[in-house]
Amino acid sequence: DVASGERTVLADQPDREQSSPRIAPDGSRVALLSTTRGSYDTPREFELRIVPVKGGEPPVAVPVGDLWPGEWVWSADSQTLYVAGDLHGRGAVLAVDAASGAVRRRLAADASYSSLCPAPDGRWVYALRSAVDAPPAPVRLDTTADDQQPVTLPTPAPAPAPPGRLTEVATEVDGATVCALAAVNAGVRQIQGTLNGLGERCGNANLVTLIPTLLLKPVFADRFETGV
Repeated sequence: DVASGERTVLADQPDREQSSPRIAPDGSRVALLSTTRGSYDTPREFELRIVPVKGGEPPVAVPVGDLWPGEWVWSADSQTLYVAGDLHGRGAVLAVDAASGAVRRRLAADASYSSLCPAPDGRWVYALRSAVDAPPAPVRLDTTADDQQPVTLPTPAPAPAPPGRLTEVATEVDGATVCALAAVNAGVRQIQGTLNGLGERCGNANLVTLIPTLLLKPVFADRFETGV
């Protein structure tokens, strides 16, 4: 409390770190990231939480799924928390109900989004959108639409065109692994891999599925030596 100097502990767990608190405009809730400390044998686990300021109710965990939260910001009326983060080598923006913690909708999942700025009337969310073929550019997201293509806003300079062709290979099973296999087939000398999920959210191939494929599938095993 600014006037009295009284302090209230909202989150304190010895086995977890609490970071990046964001206070709702009406002062009723705080959104923060709660993360386990982890070790060499145990990867860290994270949980985006909405904590009531006055107590009486337990913290609400936001079910973000595979999204790794990077930033979160409140709507002007404090009823919605907008969350942006990494998702399967791209990014996404979620609209979360402040009271229940439930995800109302996924506004976009086609690129990485940052610098979220909800409009005062709640109609739009402005952000910077960036992708492998596009530098950061301001866009506008409709808060009532799901998985939309955002509206690109005018900028002082046009976005440069990619210096070549960009082709994406995807699958319903494991997009990162298929991309890596396609690269191996094309003759690359190196691919980026990951273990225990560390780095997979950035698009690196999961070695647990990649290595057996290279070893057991004749189309690869007969042509390549893995050394494993």
